[in-house]
Amino acid sequence: MGNSIMIKASSLKHHWQRVVCLVYIGSIITVCQTGMATTEPVKISTHPSYPPIMFQINKVPKGIALDVAIDILDQLKVPYELIFSGPWNRVLERARQGKIDLVAGLYYSEERATYLDYSDSIMDDHTVLFVWKGKEFPYNTLADIKGKRGTANLGASFGTAVDPFLATEVKMQRVVQSIQNYRLLELGRVDFFIFGLFAGQAQANKLGFGGKVVALPTPVVTEKIFLGFSKKSPHKHLLQKINPLIQSKITSKVIEKLYESNLQAYLQAPETTATN
Repeated sequence: MGNSIMIKASSLKHHWQRVVCLVYIGSIITVCQTGMATTEPVKISTHPSYPPIMFQINKVPKGIALDVAIDILDQLKVPYELIFSGPWNRVLERARQGKIDLVAGLYYSEERATYLDYSDSIMDDHTVLFVWKGKEFPYNTLADIKGKRGTANLGASFGTAVDPFLATEVKMQRVVQSIQNYRLLELGRVDFFIFGLFAGQAQANKLGFGGKVVALPTPVVTEKIFLGFSKKSPHKHLLQKINPLIQSKITSKVIEKLYESNLQAYLQAPETTATN
């Protein structure tokens, strides 16, 4: 399937055994585990460069949202495949087409809801404006960026209140790779880029922009992170089982622990293998 990488988890019926087999053929890695029902695997993909919530290392999907999804599917004894699909807009398009069953981590938007069924929320994510240090400006409401030059990742959505304003009132550019946001700021070609606080800070440190690019203190919006099943997926019925397990993980603070482990995994990975 071209440049895609798939990691497939399936299992035998004897739940008291645990057998792991690793087979590498071309760009497909297959992992087999016992203890799961024999069904078609859930194909999972995620954003390639939104750490620590969603990212990739050597084209293997990683992140908090993915860990939550995998842990829940393991609990339900449902096999899965991890698929690296490239840029975020391609991930969403494959979900629209039904080529991906589950998008692990995304905001809600009305347009996405036409082809995705959403889970309960996993966590909150503060969306902020990042600017070059020394070029900060007052920001309290969207009106404060009217007419300014901004950038954001291609395919990124910031909610039903923000997206229309950015499209009509701001001179917006869209970029494929997150590092372009930082470079455009450095060159003075934009006034800000809009991104998640956690992801932007992690990438700034990773890419050598720590201390050079700063977040304005007032969030643009605080969005929730969800799992999204393609409406064309034969597995979308799993949502009714997944949602109670999401709530149990929030209550037990499992997600807070996943934040630190994924942040360290991202920061410690070689730059060329963990950025996009």
